[in-house]
Amino acid sequence: MNILKPLVGFGSYNLIEVKLYNPQEYYVPTGVTLSRTNGMDLDSEKKFILLAPGETGSLFWITKISEKLDDSFVYTFTVEARTSR
Repeated sequence: MNILKPLVGFGSYNLIEVKLYNPQEYYVPTGVTLSRTNGMDLDSEKKFILLAPGETGSLFWITKISEKLDDSFVYTFTVEARTSR
């Protein structure tokens, strides 16, 4: 998982990339779910991908940090990705 910008301001958008690799000798369909975090909105909770044998692919999520957070604090968000496999 990669996050485009490690630091963003309130009300800002960011991009999360999840890279997947298929080591099998057959096509693998899978879904990836990102965890929900208070103060951060996702464009979609779950996305799907079909990977060919030996293929590496990426899924992308657009996130937005809430404007309603207290600006006297620094916030750290935990994001977890899980596959349906």
